[in-house]
Amino acid sequence: MPRGPKPKPTVADAARSHRATDTDRAAPPEVQADPRAVEAWDATLAALDAVGLFHRADRAIVARYAVLTGHYHACLVDLRETGPFMETKTGYRAPSPAATNLLKLADKLGAIEAALGLTPRSRANMKVQPTQFNEEYDEMLRKYCIPAPNGRRPVRSYGA
Repeated sequence: MPRGPKPKPTVADAARSHRATDTDRAAPPEVQADPRAVEAWDATLAALDAVGLFHRADRAIVARYAVLTGHYHACLVDLRETGPFMETKTGYRAPSPAATNLLKLADKLGAIEAALGLTPRSRANMKVQPTQFNEEYDEMLRKYCIPAPNGRRPVRSYGA
C-alpha cells in the first residue's frame, strides 16, 4: 500500500470528468478519407464508450489511432502482394519498405492503444472513477458541499 496522502486530481482528470456530447462522435475529415480508418474510429469509440473512457480530450488521439490503423492495413495489403523482402540493386535481400513501415506503425499503434486503455495491461494500471456523475449532480455537490482540504469526500455544509 502506498504511503502518504492520496494524489490530488490533475488537469487531465478534470478534463476527463465531463463526458463528450453526441455531436463529438462524428469522425473528423482526416479519418473520413479512409474507409478502414472510419471502421477503426467506430470500433475504438465503441470500446471506449463501453467502459466510459471516451471524452472530448481523446478525439485527437483516437483520430490519430484511426488514421494509423488505415495505414497499417494498407501496408499489410502491400506486404501480401510484394512479400517481406526485396532485392536491392547490388543483389542483396533487404526488408521491403512495407515491412519496415508495418513494424513502425505497429509500435505506434501499440503505444496509442496503451494510452487509451485498449489493452488489458493498460486497463489494469488505469485509475478509473467507478461512476460518472451528470452535471446536475455536480452542481448540487458544488452548491451544498464544501470540498474537504485533504481531497477526499466533500463535507456537508448544511446551509452554506
